[in-house]
Amino acid sequence: MGVILVVASLVFGGYLYEPVWFSHEPHRFVSEHKTLEECQLVKHGDVESVCVGEKPSMLYTMDKE
Repeated sequence: MGVILVVASLVFGGYLYEPVWFSHEPHRFVSEHKTLEECQLVKHGDVESVCVGEKPSMLYTMDKE
């Protein structure tokens, strides 16, 4: 029972931390950047975009179509 509660807590915590990870909407490639920090600067806090990778880092955004 304890294991189930721990796993459920981790999943729920992950959802609260980064809800975009649980989205099943398609993403499209926007641009490639040298570092994750550079990608985060270009992203400007956009919740519909996500940076993937450390070096290089790719910026993806949700496809509205």
